[in-house]
Amino acid sequence: VRWDMEPCWRWVVNDTCGEKDITDKKLILFGCGKFIHEYTREMQLSDFLVVDGGGIKKHGTSIWLDNKVCVINAPDILRELDVAKYYIVITVQNNEIASEIKQMIESEFPLWSDHFCLYSQLHRSYSDIISVLLCDPFVHRKIDEGRISTKLPGYIAKANDILAHCITDQGSELKFSAIKCSSRVILIVRHRDQKYLLYLPYNKEGYLYSESNLRQNYEIRKRLKINDALILYESPDGFALSRFMETENDFSDKNVSRAIMRKIRTVHESGEIIDAKESIPEAINVLEDELNIDESSLNGYVGKLHRLVIPETKIYKEKLLHGDLSYGNILYSGDHIEIIDWGSMHMGDPMFDVCLFYYFVSKDWTHNFMEVLSMYFEREVGKSEYKHAKAWLILISYWKYLLEMKNCGTQEKLLNELKQLLDEYSE
Repeated sequence: VRWDMEPCWRWVVNDTCGEKDITDKKLILFGCGKFIHEYTREMQLSDFLVVDGGGIKKHGTSIWLDNKVCVINAPDILRELDVAKYYIVITVQNNEIASEIKQMIESEFPLWSDHFCLYSQLHRSYSDIISVLLCDPFVHRKIDEGRISTKLPGYIAKANDILAHCITDQGSELKFSAIKCSSRVILIVRHRDQKYLLYLPYNKEGYLYSESNLRQNYEIRKRLKINDALILYESPDGFALSRFMETENDFSDKNVSRAIMRKIRTVHESGEIIDAKESIPEAINVLEDELNIDESSLNGYVGKLHRLVIPETKIYKEKLLHGDLSYGNILYSGDHIEIIDWGSMHMGDPMFDVCLFYYFVSKDWTHNFMEVLSMYFEREVGKSEYKHAKAWLILISYWKYLLEMKNCGTQEKLLNELKQLLDEYSE
């Protein structure tokens, strides 16, 4: 491995029309919510403007973003700026609000219609694997978490060998970028009009990622033929290369949810066993200790949760779970559905998978809880089954609330949702 190479990367936007190089543009960050702090820090942005349409009180005030003081501008500033010199990045995570911003830009500022993207569409594009592993801030974080810097030369050599064997016609230059949100280092590899995902070994510590559990995980997925249609290469030590699957982002179609529930139930009923287990109640106890929360907290709601909800979630027949069934780990195009990212696979209550899916998907799309349960069971749901599933939904909501409290402070919206769920849960 040559470490003396000059790293080379470009700012690139990926959308339905392909790649667009915007390295020579100054960025306009549209949306001044809490995510903008994390985004500017992790993307290591240095030169940008901030725009927000949320209210006149914000306009003209200052915000501190990654060691830089920025003035919050009203959207009307777009009329004064040269479209050829700037590019808008919508830094809003909520799909509904992001959609409203896109519509506003297209209707009120038509000159900018082809000059904006979502935050998730902007990435750094590198010329080789060495550059992405040495320069990308998201990869740096993963390397630090797993303390794997001494393994990088071997990783680079292995990755290049996999690409040479699986992408044989490399006459045109390969391009690399990093997946931003993942428990491991995952690179997007672009070759002409094709895209692939290159997975490096897990760099987390803990029993889920122990050598024996990773091997069990690998062997189970091979037996169940999970993601066989996508995977070009995989080894038990954690390297993998798969095809990139374009996916739709609308989960409002009931047929999609029905197919997902059917697919995950097949895994639950497979009879496969892995040594890994996780306990959400135990994780909650740790968070409660860190946040000094006891059973009298939240006007007694925590006591009700410990008295009624947690005991109910401990009654189940243990099955193999995906463990992280958010809609971000579900790909679908037409009738083809793939559930990906099986690194959190463990034994537990199937309702954890089902309710976690509902928890995430109901944030952005209108879903009926009973209807999703009926999709899973493929029949009418009994009262005791509904009560048991509702307990898991409450527990997941409480768990997410505590995580947000730890990371971001007070979360009134999540707290109100949690209280409503507990009020609806009968003694």
